[in-house]
Amino acid sequence: KPVGPPRLLDLPADIRHQVLSLCSATDLLSVSRCCLELSAAAKAPELWAQLLQRHHGVVIDAFFEGAAPPPPHGSTWQRHFFHFERTWLLLARAETGRML
Repeated sequence: KPVGPPRLLDLPADIRHQVLSLCSATDLLSVSRCCLELSAAAKAPELWAQLLQRHHGVVIDAFFEGAAPPPPHGSTWQRHFFHFERTWLLLARAETGRML
C-alpha cells in the first residue's frame, strides 16, 4: 500500500498546535476550511492571541504594558485580531486616559 505524505491531522494535537502557531492569519483561515477538526484547531483562542501579539507587539508594548487587551465581551480572539488594526488607538486612549 503506497504511503502518502504526512498529514497535519496525523500529528499529535500539541505538535499540530505548534505548527499552527507559526501560521499567518491567512493560513489559519485556509486551514480552518479543510475539515471540522482542523477548523476547531485553527480557531483556538491562544493561536489568535499569539498572532495579535506578533503583529502588533510594538503597539501592545507601548500602550498596553506588553499584554494584548482581551477581546470585548461576546467576541473572539480571531475577530479581535482583525478589528485591532482599526481599534487599537481607541483602546489605547481608554487604557491610558490620554489623547494620543
